[in-house]
Amino acid sequence: MLNAQSNDIPIVTDIRYNEYKKDEVGWVKNELNGVVIHISQYEIKDIVSKRDWPKKEMGRVYREPVNFEEARQDPLLKSNADFSVEWEKIKCDNPSKNEYLNKKAEEFVEWYNEKSKDRQ
Repeated sequence: MLNAQSNDIPIVTDIRYNEYKKDEVGWVKNELNGVVIHISQYEIKDIVSKRDWPKKEMGRVYREPVNFEEARQDPLLKSNADFSVEWEKIKCDNPSKNEYLNKKAEEFVEWYNEKSKDRQ
C-alpha cells in the first residue's frame, strides 16, 4: 500500500468489525492488500496487588471498550491484527517531537518496511 509517488502510507482508522468474511478487517487485508494494526492504550496507575492483597502496586490499566459491541469485537480484531501496539497514554504539547511516540512510530515503520520486502 506504499504510495510509489510520495512514499506516503494510506491509513484507514477505526476498524471495528471482524465477524464476517467481508467485514472491515477482510476489506483492508483482502481488498486493499493492507495491514491491520491493533492499538491498546493504557495508563500506569495504582492497582490492587493480586499477590499481596490489600497492598497496591503500579501497573497497566487498559482503556475500557465504550460499549458491548466493542468489547465483543476487540479480541477478534486483536487476534487478526498484523501488528499490535500497546501505547501508554501520555500528555504532550508537540507529538511530532515526543521521543516515546517517535519510538513507537519507528517500530511500526521498521516492521512495515520488512513486511513490504516480503510482499515483493
